[in-house]
Amino acid sequence: MALKLFDMQSIGRGAAIIVEPVISAGGVLVPPHSFMQALRQAADDRGMLLIFDGRRRPSAGSARGLGPSISAWSRTS
Repeated sequence: MALKLFDMQSIGRGAAIIVEPVISAGGVLVPPHSFMQALRQAADDRGMLLIFDGRRRPSAGSARGLGPSISAWSRTS
């Protein structure tokens, strides 16, 4: 839904979709594989990068066969 709204309102082309593949702020929340696949497809369809940003293991998305364009990972104590 959000990307449909983006497509309707955008004058230019977006550069990237940024997502945290494993959300750990309020417990560990892992989005459904189908959601992540849809983001990968949406990014590919629009010529956009898919960027994974998070604090969990770097393989969280790639192990699920999603292959982000870029991964940014931090380590917190």
